[in-house]
Amino acid sequence: MNEREQELQLRKQQLLAESARLRDELARQAAAWEPLFGAADRLRAVWVWLRAHPGAVLGAGAALVVWRPRRAFRWAGRALTMWRVYLDLKRRFRRAMARGEV
Repeated sequence: MNEREQELQLRKQQLLAESARLRDELARQAAAWEPLFGAADRLRAVWVWLRAHPGAVLGAGAALVVWRPRRAFRWAGRALTMWRVYLDLKRRFRRAMARGEV
């Protein structure tokens, strides 16, 4: 093996060691985010279930209207407000993307 091949082999070993160190560091940093990712996964699972069972959502809404009409309308108003905020943020984000700000 000539000198150049030895240098390349040494550099390859150094890069592999650095890569392993960086993977370990990333795993340690990602562990701190695990509870957040778990919560996001559960929220997504609930969303998927709700989309698959719209009758359950409508039934719960109807029951709420019958048993607690004032509360139902209050929550409906909150939901409408959140929907409008979502649409506004979505519109602003798209405009910012179009201008290249994001």
